[in-house]
Amino acid sequence: HTHPAMRVLLAPVGAWACSHFVMNFTTGHFILSGRSMDGIEELGAGFKPQGELEFALHAFPKGRGTQHFAAMSWEQSYAYLGVTPYKYDGLPIDKWDGHVISARDVVLEGLNEKGLACGGLTLKESQFEKPGLDPRRNLVSFAVCKWGLEQFSTVDEVQAAIRKVHVILPPTSHYVFTDASGRSLVLEWLEGKRQEYVDHNDEGETGFGILTNDPAYEWQVESVKHLKWKMGLARSAVAIPGGFYPDERFQRIWFAKRAMETDPNKPSTHQEAVGLVTEVLNTVAVPHGGIYAADASSTKPGQGDFTQFQIVRDHKDPTMFFRTAFSPSWRRARIADLGLGNSTAVRTLAPLNEGPWYIDAAAEFRSADSSLV
Repeated sequence: HTHPAMRVLLAPVGAWACSHFVMNFTTGHFILSGRSMDGIEELGAGFKPQGELEFALHAFPKGRGTQHFAAMSWEQSYAYLGVTPYKYDGLPIDKWDGHVISARDVVLEGLNEKGLACGGLTLKESQFEKPGLDPRRNLVSFAVCKWGLEQFSTVDEVQAAIRKVHVILPPTSHYVFTDASGRSLVLEWLEGKRQEYVDHNDEGETGFGILTNDPAYEWQVESVKHLKWKMGLARSAVAIPGGFYPDERFQRIWFAKRAMETDPNKPSTHQEAVGLVTEVLNTVAVPHGGIYAADASSTKPGQGDFTQFQIVRDHKDPTMFFRTAFSPSWRRARIADLGLGNSTAVRTLAPLNEGPWYIDAAAEFRSADSSLV
């Protein structure tokens, strides 16, 4: 029988459906991005309080030295926060080590101390490269985020480095790196060839600062350009896409964040800026139940593609806000507050779906002034 950890870490096609976007507030005071993680039934990942698949958020210090993954090795330069699988079928897999792969190598989402973030999102049509002759340059695809977050601070550095390795093996994903400038690098492997897109979040000249799932990135960008063309016609009547398919999430994110980005009233506080990212995330949160117009491939009751957790990333003051389906209040992890330094000890918050899920306001009530004004 396959070890439960391997069922998670080497998941089949279609394991995750997700949404990623970068806000462009133009003022430069806030460089924020959002991410939602939606899991589907191939892993039995209906996210209940005692769900079959649970996640951990780790604080990885930068003093861990040389990192080894298969035949590859590199020096870890930066501390970072990373989300990895934690439990499956109630069994702890967080510290499981299969020699070639361990659970903590599979960083699904992360942010390092320099403000560089990485996310892996499903792309079913992905076909990775063939292994090169030098095994020291063969990077297994599910370690892309770990590899990038531990070594690099900008998308330019990632882009230069990815050209020197062969990215091999499933699962089928594409990856997005976003740095403190607000630029992103989207990496896809189609028909065995690497595709690179540097997205300046510039209303379609290079991209829209958005990534979801299938079809591939170029198709999604063209779909929004086509929407813009429709909107520019004399008697335009364009509906906001209302489903949860990847193309509709991509387009709906664009509608929502574009309205905020073109609003003359820019956010003046960090709280307001995070609140606006939250509003965009709310538009693509996939509800539980037999929801229609989602990525589910099963018609069984209760099985589908549900939003499991959401994240807001602050790239200028590297911070991760996170919440889950059943712990919906934002919690904050600011890298500068974690004292990661040159320590070697990994610190863990797990599982993500436990912890305070509301703020009790009872103590905030005050005696009313009964005097007439």
